[in-house]
Amino acid sequence: EALSIHRSIAETRPQDYRPERARLLIYLAVYLADAGIADEELSIAREAVRECRQLAAASVAYRDDLAAALTNLAGFLGEADHTDEAIRTAAEAVGLYEERSKSSPFAGMPTLARALQSLANLLLTAGRSDEAVDRARQAVGLLRLAAERSRGELPGLAASMLSLAVCLNSAGQAEESLLTARETVGLY
Repeated sequence: EALSIHRSIAETRPQDYRPERARLLIYLAVYLADAGIADEELSIAREAVRECRQLAAASVAYRDDLAAALTNLAGFLGEADHTDEAIRTAAEAVGLYEERSKSSPFAGMPTLARALQSLANLLLTAGRSDEAVDRARQAVGLLRLAAERSRGELPGLAASMLSLAVCLNSAGQAEESLLTARETVGLY
């Protein structure tokens, strides 16, 4: 119902309400996913990306919204076994987060790391273990730096390291995988 209201308001004054509508679409897709409504979540997530693309084309201030919408869509696509499209979508989100990190390296570090980890997981699902390892290593590297600045990032680092261990194992690097897993336990 909230989306219907926003749609009708956005049609009359799109410049004023489009950003709110785009964010609402992002949240709605997540809620639909939580409720297990897969067909609708993909449709709403795609609509969110379209809205955010238009906003980002008009102003760089909306690139983070676009990256967030792309990240959500990539996750939903992966869950729906649209792995190739999910990888392309996740890679686009990573690219946007990497652009932002050039001007503000520490501000978006954890977000970029999570996007890299999501991409690594999708690559692993597609059987592209070596690429998955590279992206997972990048994520761990960023989260190590973030954890040096804030201990609140340690749980994210631990999760990312465990994911790296899985990627390493899949890539036939069992010894390094085991070392990484052991190091992860040491974080706690």
